[in-house]
Amino acid sequence: MGFLSIGGGESLIPALERFASGEYEIERRMRLAVGLRGSEVSALNDVVFVGPGGHRFTELSVRCGGEEILSFAGDGLVVATPTGSTAYALSAGGPLIHPTLSAMLLVPLSPHTLGLRPLLLPAGEEIEIKAKYPAHIFADGDKVGVLKRGNEVYVRKAPVDTLFVRFPDEEGFFSRVWSCFRS
Repeated sequence: MGFLSIGGGESLIPALERFASGEYEIERRMRLAVGLRGSEVSALNDVVFVGPGGHRFTELSVRCGGEEILSFAGDGLVVATPTGSTAYALSAGGPLIHPTLSAMLLVPLSPHTLGLRPLLLPAGEEIEIKAKYPAHIFADGDKVGVLKRGNEVYVRKAPVDTLFVRFPDEEGFFSRVWSCFRS
C-alpha cells in the first residue's frame, strides 16, 4: 500500500540529494529464512503455507523448542516479520507490530477451530512446520516450494536484515500506516 516508501516518483530526486548529503538514518528490518531441501529462501514480509488448489485446505503442526505450539486444519498459516504484520497477517486478523521489534508472528488462516489465535514469538526461536496434508509455500508472495504430507521445514530469523533509508522529518510508522489504511 506504499507506506514503506516516503513518496512517489516526484520525491526521488530530492530524496537522493538528501541521501548524498548524509541527511538520513538507517532503519534495520528483520527478515525470515525458510529451509527448503537443503537451501534457504529469505522473506522481508512473510512466509505463507496454504493448501493446494482452489479448496486451499491443509493441516499443519508447528513446533518451537521441542514443544508443539499449534496443530490445526484450515486454509494455512502466515509466519510474518514485524514489517509483514501490516500485510497478509493483518488481513488475516493478526496485530500490527512496530517494525523495529525483533519477533515472529504466526497467524492461522481460517482455522477449523474457534480457540486458535495469532501467536507472537521471540525472533531467536526457530519453528518447525510439518504438513499433515500438503501445502504450498510462498515467500513474500512468490511460490518457493511444496510441503508434502509428512515433510517438514523450519522458519527462523534470517542472518541478514533489510536496510531502509529514513529521513529525520519523515512521518512515523503509525502515521504512515493509518494514512494508508484510511484511504
